[in-house]
Amino acid sequence: MATQEEYDDRVRESLLGVDLGAPSVSKFRRLDRVLASAAGLPEDTVVSATISKAGNLSVRADQSTRSRGATIFVGVCVSASVLNETKAKARDFVGRGRYRAIVLMSPGASGFWDVSWGVRDRSFTEPTERLSEAFGTTWESLQIAEVGEPSEKRVVSAPPSVSALPALFVDERTRRMLRTSIASRPAVMLVGPPGTGKSRLVEELLAEVADKPMSYGMSIPHEGLFVTPDESWTTRELVGGETVDDQGRIRFSIGAVLEAVARDQWLVLDEANRADMDRIFGGLLTWLSGQTVAIGRVSGSAEAGSITLGWAAGADSEISGLEELTSDDPSSPIEFLAGQEWRLIGTYNALDAQRVFRFGMALGRRFAHVPVLPPTVAQFEEALAISLRAVPEAARSEVRDRVVGLYAAHAATPSAALGPALFLGIPNYVSAGLSLGADRVDELVAEAYVTSTGTWLSRLDDVFLDNLGDAISQNQSLDDQWSWVTAQLTALR
Repeated sequence: MATQEEYDDRVRESLLGVDLGAPSVSKFRRLDRVLASAAGLPEDTVVSATISKAGNLSVRADQSTRSRGATIFVGVCVSASVLNETKAKARDFVGRGRYRAIVLMSPGASGFWDVSWGVRDRSFTEPTERLSEAFGTTWESLQIAEVGEPSEKRVVSAPPSVSALPALFVDERTRRMLRTSIASRPAVMLVGPPGTGKSRLVEELLAEVADKPMSYGMSIPHEGLFVTPDESWTTRELVGGETVDDQGRIRFSIGAVLEAVARDQWLVLDEANRADMDRIFGGLLTWLSGQTVAIGRVSGSAEAGSITLGWAAGADSEISGLEELTSDDPSSPIEFLAGQEWRLIGTYNALDAQRVFRFGMALGRRFAHVPVLPPTVAQFEEALAISLRAVPEAARSEVRDRVVGLYAAHAATPSAALGPALFLGIPNYVSAGLSLGADRVDELVAEAYVTSTGTWLSRLDDVFLDNLGDAISQNQSLDDQWSWVTAQLTALR
């Protein structure tokens, strides 16, 4: 662990050249990283803002999506006197559960910054003790709801461990295409059949970017914001648009892209073709080509400031004027500048492309397309061995042969290939059925097959479905159950 002197130097370096009065909400991102690292917390749980007077705390605490989602707020006070005047406000915010902790810091001599005072929720000890070790911070402790009215407390939780998930069979060349595409293009789409692990692959790459950014050509770590579009999406959900606020005023509401830029997180559109992206992408086509676009106005007033989306010169995203969204008299412009290392990542089910939404040529060429193919039959059988442990030993061999046969039949049928995820749950279904008194493994496998893949099968063209049935009949993976399977599909169409 670094010494107090080393942490003091890191804080001083993170604030070199920072204009405390600048409207950008991203100017303290380096400081946030230093303090989050010292506290042992994810970067997006710590947010810093300039405090020029005590009343600023209420405004700065809610000026952005990122500040509203943070756990620790850091007030960078312009002077020691402002720090002392702001302490009462800080106590009130923590007492009402608005933040788990608030740190107030002020400038000292020769570029030194005093990080010696903070107030915390009494139960929030480990991260704050780490800050004490790093900076000598002295804490006042409060019981939540000790001051003011209680409010909902935030819960900080770690993301699921990628290592706890089943292994992915993705060849190294595909991984190299993904890494290189991320390093060279602002938008990347993973394309492949359902069940091939595209979403899981994105989770893996984000874990690697957070741990070793240089492996993806990045200079700093990055996190992801996952959203799943659907057919009801419009440009407002993707980018932003006019809405009516709780006071009946017409205001601009930011969408997924602007929220991700404001948080400086990569945006992941999981199953992107569930929405009609050709229709709703709008000015993002121009923006992804490296240009600045106008996307609206702050309010319905003719004097309202404009909102633009462009690109920053450096790795970090920069946002200015975001407080205008909640201002009573919004007249200044808002500028969203995505960092040069900001990325838009999507996953796209190739099987769905026949019947959900396709990407047109104009939109498609804005993305690098990385194909993610199903693993080989041999690789699938290797993965299946783990799932088969749930099946009684007497039936294990039969279940393995039938499930492998189904997977192989799909792999051999054009436009019917599926990833392993849709088949790996079949052994659990069979095991449960046997324990409940069923005695025919072939019927249980057919039932599990319908419940896991039926919605996909029901959308296949008749020719492809017949070809799949022929392949399944040839390897006898379902014996005489195929006609029963196809009869069930009528209810799923």
